[in-house]
Amino acid sequence: MATHNGHQTHAEPLAPRIKGSADDYLAILKLVVDGIAAMFGNGCEVVLHDIRNPDHSIVAIANGHITGRKVGGPIIGGPVGDKGLGSILERANQTGIVANYATRTRDGRTLKSTSVVFHNTRGAPVIALCVNFDITELRRASQILTTFTSVDSNSEPPAESRQQPENGKTDVNAVIKCIVDEALVAMGKPLHAADKEEKLKAIKAMHAQGLFLVKGGVDYAARALGVSRFTIYNYLKELQFRESPRDNPRD
Repeated sequence: MATHNGHQTHAEPLAPRIKGSADDYLAILKLVVDGIAAMFGNGCEVVLHDIRNPDHSIVAIANGHITGRKVGGPIIGGPVGDKGLGSILERANQTGIVANYATRTRDGRTLKSTSVVFHNTRGAPVIALCVNFDITELRRASQILTTFTSVDSNSEPPAESRQQPENGKTDVNAVIKCIVDEALVAMGKPLHAADKEEKLKAIKAMHAQGLFLVKGGVDYAARALGVSRFTIYNYLKELQFRESPRDNPRD
């Protein structure tokens, strides 16, 4: 913890420091290269650099076809916009991790990149493990999905009408119950306190979901609202009257 003008401040964690042989660390990290590539597939390039030998820094690489590099290649020549390389050159990153930044290949493919830089006990960068994931097709798929799933915002059903029948049931009785329960919740107050207009609103919501097209819908709604079948039919007629176009009165 550092101090500044008498006040304590939390210092950034230092980058990983190698206390043993860099060659031993490189041998271990080669397994990490293979493990990451095996998990994420051939769209994920993983590169291990020995920064002590910048002209031939690449000691291990998986899926080098992404940037066209191979073992023995230099530290330069990686993705365009490589902030990991910038961190190494400037020695500015104290944490040793530069994560989730965008880069691109020479032929224009988009990559998501992360670099981890290991330093020796003197603070000099000696090893870099870099991951470059080709997200070109994923971005294209995301755009297609966004276009395909976009709907008119005004057509979205209200949140309270998005319930599902309990326990995944899809039989008629379960759906009837679900529709009626949704309509009662939408009234916004207990049934005993609901007036006629609020009950009409509930009936309208039930009707909009086709409740009264199926056998048992009217009876279930009547029981739920504490009214008779006759009242349900009267409510429906009143709603139909309110919503039907009427001629303007003659002058």
